[in-house]
Amino acid sequence: MLIVLREEVEKIIAKAKAENRNVQEALLAKVLEETTNLSKEEIAKVVKETKDIVQETKELAKKLAAATSADEVRKILEEAGDVSQEDIASIAKKVEEVVAQEKSFLSETMAKLYARLQRDKRLEIDEAFCRDIEGVLDHLLISPSYFDTDRSNIDKYVEEINRNHQLLMPILSDYSDVSIQLEGNTDVRASNDYNKALGERRWKTPIKLLTTLYTLQGDVPVFGVSRGEECQMPRKSGESVRDWWTRNRRTDYMFKLQ
Repeated sequence: MLIVLREEVEKIIAKAKAENRNVQEALLAKVLEETTNLSKEEIAKVVKETKDIVQETKELAKKLAAATSADEVRKILEEAGDVSQEDIASIAKKVEEVVAQEKSFLSETMAKLYARLQRDKRLEIDEAFCRDIEGVLDHLLISPSYFDTDRSNIDKYVEEINRNHQLLMPILSDYSDVSIQLEGNTDVRASNDYNKALGERRWKTPIKLLTTLYTLQGDVPVFGVSRGEECQMPRKSGESVRDWWTRNRRTDYMFKLQ
């Protein structure tokens, strides 16, 4: 029976962090060293193979999460291999059911949002420069993109935006007078001029992707504006300052009437 003292585990973790190595891999190597007769080279090979399997599993899960049809799921699983046709059919059916529910939800949400836009236009209600956007229907259609401090890249959101596009395009085709406005926001740190420029980058970066997806393929106009630090979301009771800053470093995707 393998017994690794807590102090020894803490030393392994500290050493791995100091050497900028993966902690889980370092612990796995220690377990193999204590429980097998493998050489250091063989242990390194097993650790690498395990790392590759974990990475492949993550990538597969990511692809499946981005899928919007049963056919797409089948193709992904067949390319991955080692999955029976029975399992593929079962997973594809479940995904198909989930996607159908998502499309139904998005369709209902868009209908409610459009009714709100029409009502505001009919009542000649002017939209305030800053407004409380907690719980707005727009966020249910396209989730905000959040950024690290001073950043404006959307690499981790590309697949999510692509998936939103595939689900929303058939729905938006019924609303020919609707456009999408990107609104770049920052937290309250730095100067107003700096934050205004940062908010500008935070809508101009994702708009390149959205323009390709919506304007060229679906003829849905896409615009943008920088809010800078001027439209802070209210800080919640008990919320840390850092969490509040995080919620304000974002781009909102808002739907408008043309």
